Amino acid sequence: CYQKEKRRKKYDEMLNSLKVNDKVMTRGGVIGKIITLENDSIILESGPNKARLRFTKQAISNKIDEQATKKGSLINNSL
Repeated sequence: CYQKEKRRKKYDEMLNSLKVNDKVMTRGGVIGKIITLENDSIILESGPNKARLRFTKQAISNKIDEQATKKGSLINNSL
């Protein structure tokens, strides 16, 4: 149970640290760049046509680490 709380705290910290231009992946697998941050929602820009999609912050699964992407790992698996 302690590990679950620790994981939740780390996830909440990740959500609170999100900022415009961060790359993220949603729980549904959509990868995009944050265009707008609002109270409890974000707008992502994704795909070759730069489609803009609105999600709640809770829909975000991971922040994509730019350094790890260059090394071949897509996601920051610190959660």
